[in-house]
Amino acid sequence: MEKVKGLSKFKSLKFTNSILFKFIILTVIAQLGTPFIATFINKYVNKFSVLNIDIGAYVASFMNIIILTIVITILVKKIILSRISELMEFSEKVAKGNLKNRLSLDKKDEVTLLAKEINKMVDHLADLVKNTTESVEKVSDISLDVNKSTDTVDKAMSGIASKTESINESMLNINNYIEDTKNHFSNLNEMSQGITASSEEAASFTTNVNQIVSDGKNKNDDVVKGIDNLDKSFDMVEDSSNILKEKSEEIQKITETVNKIAEQTTILALNAKIESAKTNSIKEGNGFGVVAEEIRNLAEDTATSISEIENVINAIKSEIKNLNTETENVSNVIENIKEVSNSSNELYEKIQNEISSVNSMVQEISASNEEQTATVEDISSTMESISKKTNDVLESIENTTALMEETTGSVNKISESVDLLSENADETKEKIYKLKI
Repeated sequence: MEKVKGLSKFKSLKFTNSILFKFIILTVIAQLGTPFIATFINKYVNKFSVLNIDIGAYVASFMNIIILTIVITILVKKIILSRISELMEFSEKVAKGNLKNRLSLDKKDEVTLLAKEINKMVDHLADLVKNTTESVEKVSDISLDVNKSTDTVDKAMSGIASKTESINESMLNINNYIEDTKNHFSNLNEMSQGITASSEEAASFTTNVNQIVSDGKNKNDDVVKGIDNLDKSFDMVEDSSNILKEKSEEIQKITETVNKIAEQTTILALNAKIESAKTNSIKEGNGFGVVAEEIRNLAEDTATSISEIENVINAIKSEIKNLNTETENVSNVIENIKEVSNSSNELYEKIQNEISSVNSMVQEISASNEEQTATVEDISSTMESISKKTNDVLESIENTTALMEETTGSVNKISESVDLLSENADETKEKIYKLKI
């Protein structure tokens, strides 16, 4: 399309302004001058030639052709080659970067049209160079900005990588802490289960102890009752010993009376014997004397028996006294035992109260431990979820780190490309600045 458009411009040119028209005119003029030139040549050829006429004609024609050719060549050089030389010089200047000059357009031939188009081309080239210069400067500025941005991004990525590494280490520490916490909670769960078992054993033990204390209290109550009965028995023994003492005193009074009677009997027997002796009536086999003797013997035996009875009564009184003393001692011991038993009852009651309190505390501990066990299980489950999420976060951090490394590599490549682009832009600016617009 551009070629057809260019040809249409040549076709629109007036023929009288064309180089062809000028060339034809000059050729015609040269042809018109040829006979004069040929006559002149023939004249000199015939004058100096030693050849025949035919050869002279050939030589004259050849010389005429040479002269015509030289003339045409001069005309071509004048009309076309000089203009082409001007175009070549202009093109060399343009090639060297001089875009300030323009071709002369004072003529209206094809070369002028070509020069006009070349001037347009140079104008476009100058505009292109100007725009390119501006674009290169913008590219250079953009390259600097991109380079700064890539440096900033690189620093930011380095900072992010450092922060990510710190976060990764922190997450690893958190993960280790979570694992330790899980182990601690697992141990705590085992301890809680052990506490639950111990609480159950303690509850069973306190129940057994409470039963034993209750049985002991019942036995102690039985002992107190037995001591009360024993105390009553000792009271009865004391009453009996007092009665026995009174009876012994009465027996002693009776023995004293009997002893007095025996003494009187002895005295009477002695008097009877004396009286019998006085009357000389005592003979062997005399009844009065025998009776007196028997009475005396009976009185002596009675006195002996009474003395023995008195000894027995004194011994009984002494034993009764000792019995009373021992009874009092036993009564005191029984009173002490009763006080100890009462104190034991109070102690048993306190022990039962304390055991009840301990049992309540054990039950509360067991209930609290069950709640704690449930809480520990919930916390363990939560820690397990947190551990999974932490592992997911660690995996995400690893993926982010890999992506950041790829991004850093891409940024470095972009930075290298920007550096190359900046270098190319600088080289292009240096080359463009050499152009003269």
